[in-house]
Amino acid sequence: MLQAIGLWLLQLVLRRVVPGPRSDERSSPGLTINLWLFPFFFISTHRSDPALERHDRREDSPGFIVPIPPPRSPPADRSSVEYYNRATQSSTSDSDVEISEVNSASITSQHIPQSLCSRSNSDHTASGSHHAMETRSHQRHSGHTQVESLLIPKPKGALGRPNGGGYSLRTALRWSDRSYHDVYWFVKELAKGEMKPGVSFTRQPACAFAIIKDMSADLYPFLEKYEDLWPVDDFIRSSLSTLNTAHKKFVNRNPGNETRAYTDFLHLYQG
Repeated sequence: MLQAIGLWLLQLVLRRVVPGPRSDERSSPGLTINLWLFPFFFISTHRSDPALERHDRREDSPGFIVPIPPPRSPPADRSSVEYYNRATQSSTSDSDVEISEVNSASITSQHIPQSLCSRSNSDHTASGSHHAMETRSHQRHSGHTQVESLLIPKPKGALGRPNGGGYSLRTALRWSDRSYHDVYWFVKELAKGEMKPGVSFTRQPACAFAIIKDMSADLYPFLEKYEDLWPVDDFIRSSLSTLNTAHKKFVNRNPGNETRAYTDFLHLYQG
């Protein structure tokens, strides 16, 4: 803008200093009009963009600097130091808990391996498996102040027969629907990979029971309130019953080589 005005004033000065054309020479009116319109043309073509001007002013300004707090240092007195250490440890443990929750929650969504224990232990009977579970249960509660007599005992009677002297697992546990289904489906997925189809509950490998109970107790700590984790045993019984029924139907539909049928069933059921 100022440059255009300066050029226009310079043009006026030059018109006064430079002598005009002689009287016998005709001046060109078009040239005079163009000289008068030149400043306005320069202003219209060199008009600055307000957005660019604001951007330039923004770059020139120092801007707002967010202050960064200094690192946290422990206090001087001893009691405050202990509080600082506890606060630091609690913040670390909270993050570890969040990570463990994310990792444990992703277990059910991922494909569980076919088996985490060797199939060479298939000749173990129920007595050996229950002995291993009792030993493991005693080791789990040995470091706690909780007395085993305070643990919730298993109801008497057969599972799934409330009218025949037994009990209903859902009624005995009194869990919420979400907790019940979460534990049930988790144990069922583990049973698919660890339990042998076509084999009764009392003849399953001992390591299969130990693995399922370990993983279930790690993911759902409230199972520790139950004596010998008997809800997990009942969920295994229900899952194994479904597994054996499906295996029997598959073998009947595919007669012939029993080993081939067993392998095909594992691939179909676990995949």
